[in-house]
Amino acid sequence: MVSIIIVNYNLSKEIVSCLISLEHHLPHESFNVIVIDNNSSDPELELLKEHIKQRHFAEIIILSKNIGFGRACNIGAARSTGDFLCFLNPDTTVDNDFLHCLKNTLDSSGCTMVGPVYTKPSFLEFSSGYFPNIVLESLSVFMIGRHLEAVLMSIRRKFSASHIKVDWTLGACLLLSKKSFDQLGGFDENFFLYFEEVDLCKRIYAHGGSVVVATDCRINHIGSLSGKRDYIAFTERFFTGKLRYVRKHTSGLNRIVLTRIIWLQLRTQKIFWSIVGPLKPVKSKQKIEGLDRAISYFKAVV
Repeated sequence: MVSIIIVNYNLSKEIVSCLISLEHHLPHESFNVIVIDNNSSDPELELLKEHIKQRHFAEIIILSKNIGFGRACNIGAARSTGDFLCFLNPDTTVDNDFLHCLKNTLDSSGCTMVGPVYTKPSFLEFSSGYFPNIVLESLSVFMIGRHLEAVLMSIRRKFSASHIKVDWTLGACLLLSKKSFDQLGGFDENFFLYFEEVDLCKRIYAHGGSVVVATDCRINHIGSLSGKRDYIAFTERFFTGKLRYVRKHTSGLNRIVLTRIIWLQLRTQKIFWSIVGPLKPVKSKQKIEGLDRAISYFKAVV
């Protein structure tokens, strides 16, 4: 049995679509679903509640405030009854028995955690990569590091028969045993949103495990819906999450250099969005405010 844990924050309509696809393509006895709602205010929440009420395989837990992704996942994991946990984003749908595919890869590869490939119309897929390092982060000052990383991952996936070992894979869909998750202590709740899955992967390797992407397992993922609705929060949380990761997992000269690189990223991003402001005034204004908040956090902790 796999317990699928979905954290909701104003994406109730998308979760209904997700649940319908799960119901249509997974054997009903193979899974159950736990939805953790982070105090959503969207009008579709009542529709989601009613939909879940009519499905024996699903339940919903309503929280009184938004406590973040990792902490909500931990609540769902504590409530779970499955031997395996699948953390799944609201904006995903499936058209195959992806759990069977992921479990097969988990068994055959001997890894600790596995993620799928996400169906995208473009060649590049930003769903896995390398732990933050000086080379890629330096290139990200010029906004090309993440794209180079995506190219390298896409090439590796293209020439792999079944799976590839990666440093981290996207938290939109993760499968691991409940035993492993509990041994790792779950998600670090200090990460509100972004980089919590990178942190989890880092700890998996620190405990002698590994993370793979199953190149023959695919799910549909829209991606970045919450971020596109609130660029301020997205920008602030992304950079504060990255800084928190670097301060937790690096030390000495490496930590000093990476910290300074993140500072440069914040400054160059602010220059960029100031320049393109007349072309995208609403988005630019929100991005700059998010960057200013991240800069304030940076000054407070460094």
